Amino acid sequence: MLLERGRKVVTRSPHRRVGYISCPWLQEEQVEYESLLELNFARIALLCPGLVSIRSQPFVIELPGGAKYTPDFRLDFASKLAVIVEVKPSKFVRQHQEKLDAAAELLRSHGFTYLIATEEQIYKDGRDARASVYIRYARSHYADDVVRGALVKLQAQVSPGSLDKLAQCVGCPRELVLHLIGVRRLTVGPSLLPDQISFPSDLEELRNGDFCPASWLNN
Repeated sequence: MLLERGRKVVTRSPHRRVGYISCPWLQEEQVEYESLLELNFARIALLCPGLVSIRSQPFVIELPGGAKYTPDFRLDFASKLAVIVEVKPSKFVRQHQEKLDAAAELLRSHGFTYLIATEEQIYKDGRDARASVYIRYARSHYADDVVRGALVKLQAQVSPGSLDKLAQCVGCPRELVLHLIGVRRLTVGPSLLPDQISFPSDLEELRNGDFCPASWLNN
């Protein structure tokens, strides 16, 4: 059974990192997080192709036996796909496996895709650090005509290309290209390395291959 939206997330804690991520280029609602692992997941999720919204603790579900479960995030995509994500250290996944399996079964019966994200995916090969850079530059401000001019020039280049190559070809600062990645006017692959940058429209089918949400989020 799906119940009301989960509890208010952010409360002061001496034991964990809590706070909000503002992402006005995507949505008005801030993204709440209750741990450093959730913060780093949310930064990666904000870069996922096709994402149209992300909500923290979107609802509560009642599991067989009466236990209640609140997932960490709901991600909605332009393809109408809705992904529910549990962010949890791997050692606690094993500890709570039975409850998570029950939640997965119930959520899938309601049409959701269910993913568990651990440090093994989030921190793999420094993805979290690269996501942090892109989101930081996403908050930079550029005049609309500067952005439009850069995108027109970038469209004329052979895609995909590396960060330095695109910046040099267009004659714009690297920081502007990083900004365009952060606000998803440009797209990087699941590793988040800035060596194969392309336009979202260049991806023939975002639901297949490396760019489908499940593959992309889990790298």
